[in-house]
Amino acid sequence: MDLSQLDTVRVDEIKQKLQTASGQLSSEEALYICKCATQAMKSEGLLVEVEGEAFVLGDLHGQFHDLLHHFEEIGRPASEGKKFVFLGDYVDKGPDSVELTALLMCLKILNSKTVFLIRGNHEVQSTNSRYGFHEECLKKLDQLCYESFNECFKYFPLAATINSKFFCCHAGIGPDLNTLEDIKKLRKPLEVPKKGLVCDILWSDPDETAETYGKNKRKISVTYGLKASNLFLERNKLLLIIRAHQCKKGGFQYSLNKTVLTVFSAPNYCDR
Repeated sequence: MDLSQLDTVRVDEIKQKLQTASGQLSSEEALYICKCATQAMKSEGLLVEVEGEAFVLGDLHGQFHDLLHHFEEIGRPASEGKKFVFLGDYVDKGPDSVELTALLMCLKILNSKTVFLIRGNHEVQSTNSRYGFHEECLKKLDQLCYESFNECFKYFPLAATINSKFFCCHAGIGPDLNTLEDIKKLRKPLEVPKKGLVCDILWSDPDETAETYGKNKRKISVTYGLKASNLFLERNKLLLIIRAHQCKKGGFQYSLNKTVLTVFSAPNYCDR
């Protein structure tokens, strides 16, 4: 299947169904959306370059109705106009990971130039097999759909730049990430190792006490300090790292002398 063969009418019907009747996705529809979304993202690099006005959303974690509320507040994605950069963690912990992820995939298929789905650490099978997505897929769909979602995740980009000034990813930087070219050299489908550049982009955290890089309490990846963030920004002629990955009161928080902005878009996350 190539993009010219996509049945956009069918995808739009599934999108409309999801927006009006959460929980009604069939296994056949889920498999079709995964297939189409994979094809839509095959031509994207692992670093996407976004130009113009863009809205950035952080973790959503299966909170489907909160996603719809965000769209009510800022408008829905369309083929032209405002762009949307989602920073990952669409699945796990919340009740409607299937519907949320499928809707975002539909939006990506229909609006490939204005919707960008960055991969989070929960879009990895070794993580989402433990935090709810696997169980939800078996309850609502089946094992094949679960595996198809995870195969599709391997084609999600790792990061984006907005107007060549803002670096967007799920978690942050690490000692193996020197320039943006390091990401561009990677190839899809992308497996996530337990350490190194890809792991750090999905797992690292800013740390006010670290000078460069330190030990992460998550027992995976690293933390990064002001010296590390400044060096990365200067080397790549960027202004700001925009990331998600951590729950923040009010939905966002600056750190490391405002070189890092954390965005979290799941209100009342785990009843907090």
